[in-house]
Amino acid sequence: MSMSWFSRSVVAAVGAVVAVSCGGGGGGGEKDFGPRWWEEVQDEAAPPLTDIQAEPDEQGTTPDERAEPDARVEPDEVGEPCVPDCADKECGDDNGCGKPCIVDAGCKGNPPCALGVCDLSGVCAFQPQDSECDDGNQCTVGDFCGGGKCKAGPDPLDCSDDNPCTSDSCDPAAGCSSVANTLPCDDGDPCTKGDACSEGACIPGGPNLCDDKNPCTTDTCETGVGCHNDPVWDGTGCDDTNICTVGDSCQAGKCVPGKAANCADTNPCTVDSCAPGTGCVHTNAADSTPCDDGDGCTQADYCLGGKCIPSGEKDCNDFNSCTVDSCATGGKCEHEKLTGDFYCSDDDPCTEPDWCLEGECQPGPLLPGCQ
Repeated sequence: MSMSWFSRSVVAAVGAVVAVSCGGGGGGGEKDFGPRWWEEVQDEAAPPLTDIQAEPDEQGTTPDERAEPDARVEPDEVGEPCVPDCADKECGDDNGCGKPCIVDAGCKGNPPCALGVCDLSGVCAFQPQDSECDDGNQCTVGDFCGGGKCKAGPDPLDCSDDNPCTSDSCDPAAGCSSVANTLPCDDGDPCTKGDACSEGACIPGGPNLCDDKNPCTTDTCETGVGCHNDPVWDGTGCDDTNICTVGDSCQAGKCVPGKAANCADTNPCTVDSCAPGTGCVHTNAADSTPCDDGDGCTQADYCLGGKCIPSGEKDCNDFNSCTVDSCATGGKCEHEKLTGDFYCSDDDPCTEPDWCLEGECQPGPLLPGCQ
């Protein structure tokens, strides 16, 4: 409404009697008009009716001078009296007679989700509205009216600033905020690694060595492109990390195993093998397993607790009493020839004593009575 203070006051004064009937149910006495929204919206306050002064027209006459009291037209002389109809009108609305509906002091409603409206008697009620609203929380979007109240929208406010070096959050009162962090990040250069955030920016880390852990490639990094892992020459020595192979070599960019590692420990009483994770393994052979201790002068060797044990000396006896029998290194029997007065027997009972000469038993003198 856009009335002058004078016009608004005159309308309020003329409609006061009728407005009392719109209040209804008040129990008699003077009815409280309640908050005057049409004035509050304009951030204005109407002056008391007693303070309103009649304004002169262009000829300098006042309303009282222009119309005598007996010349005023009463409502019943111009047809139906103007009876306020407050039904479904917003509290404070013009009811059609230039007079506002009388409302209770608490009938302000909760625009825009619930409006205070008056019935025929001027009693205030709340009428839910279906419209957009603002729940006052800076972190919600798409707020909507439901059941006369403003409800938060289904999706939270997106506060992301697309900067990995800031931690984004939302405060219901203040809204979005972004705080610098020190998280790992990617500066977009493939030739750096270990990039980290500092003061809201991504700072490059150390150089990217592009190490693919393959001994058969040469590793380099090209700025703006990234890593290159090129095969080395075939036949280049390498290590396939398997300790059970030896002589590994590169072939077409891959490390190819060489021959099997030799785990023999020269001990005939162990079973030798190789485990890829630990290397050579030597397990004791079963006790009593026949073996060779490598000494040719022993015989019937056998295993006991992982060691080769000889059961006896090699027999080098040539049954010649004129030789000294022994076993030399390598297991060869030796027979030292004797010469002199060594006991021997030429198997002839008529000679005695027999004696040795160059390892041969020589007959002794002929005994008496023997032919």
